[in-house]
Amino acid sequence: AVAFLVAPFALSWFGPGFIAEKVAQRLNGTVEIGAIDWWWGRPVTLSNVRLRIAGDPGDAPPALEVSEARVPIGIGSLLLKDTLIVDGMSAEVKTLSLRRRSDGTWNWQHLFAVGGRVPTSALQEAPPPSGDVGQGGDSGEFNDRSAPAPAAAALKVIASGKFEIAELRVCDEARPGVVASVVVRGDLAEQGIEHGLGFDVVIQPSGPAESASTIQGMGVLEFVNGLALEAEWSAAGVDLAQYASLVDVLADRRASGAVSSKGKIGFRAEPRRLSCDVTLETRGVA
Repeated sequence: AVAFLVAPFALSWFGPGFIAEKVAQRLNGTVEIGAIDWWWGRPVTLSNVRLRIAGDPGDAPPALEVSEARVPIGIGSLLLKDTLIVDGMSAEVKTLSLRRRSDGTWNWQHLFAVGGRVPTSALQEAPPPSGDVGQGGDSGEFNDRSAPAPAAAALKVIASGKFEIAELRVCDEARPGVVASVVVRGDLAEQGIEHGLGFDVVIQPSGPAESASTIQGMGVLEFVNGLALEAEWSAAGVDLAQYASLVDVLADRRASGAVSSKGKIGFRAEPRRLSCDVTLETRGVA
């Protein structure tokens, strides 16, 4: 909590370049921050943030590009109750890029790579819908026991707000001409978890929103000994033609008709450890 008292002075003194460099030292990539503004009583505002993951082509879009993020922080509750209240945050994400590399891993798997090693079996794709009910599950785990995990965080997080990803890009380096793009909008809401926050999302294809088939999702993001994500989604009668490029990138096949789907995903990134579990059920609709 004391760090938040001196943080506004530190931001003014060191500037966004210094902060970006310190953040990048913990990641396998580079970080650019155009501007940071914060003073007591005002939201923390970050503008023109770009993250590039090591190994992505130099001419590729950033893995993450944020136009602006505003994070109101309740200083009183932080100092008196060890509770971080973020009420009414907002984030405008210009681009979030998911790139499958030639070795079968995804670029985001490399962001927290330990000693250059990345788990290649952490997430394997379930087969695409074929018109019948199908169930699939997979799991993977990567461990490096050379360093013990730290103790659990004592800080409680209560957050609410909205975010929008104007372009979620998914591409495959093996087929550079195939690029999928969808829009993601979501809400953050405190759901009684001790060290995390809940979220609801709506995914729709790029283009006019009036006729778009949407996919609904919800989940929980926790911050204990690292980062943990548990999410589930559902889609009823989604027009696959609107997501044809996404199916093409992920499954290397053309999509037609409609599909109903539901599934769950669990992901945990800890110091020296990465694990993932996926279950999926789909039903094709003629």
